[in-house]
Amino acid sequence: MPASALPAARALATSVEVEYPGGLAVDVTGLAWRQADRPYVTHHADFAPAVAAAIAPFSAQ
Repeated sequence: MPASALPAARALATSVEVEYPGGLAVDVTGLAWRQADRPYVTHHADFAPAVAAAIAPFSAQ
């Protein structure tokens, strides 16, 4: 999918908001997170092979 066709996304404190009217199939290749009591340390996990996932629409309407 070309970058111009990707839905708009906004990073929030605990999630990512994706503006897309339908569901969206994604391949998750890794995650990164920080603990509330140690925000200066970033943890990460890489997935090989990528994990297939789906992001459901925020609302059915």
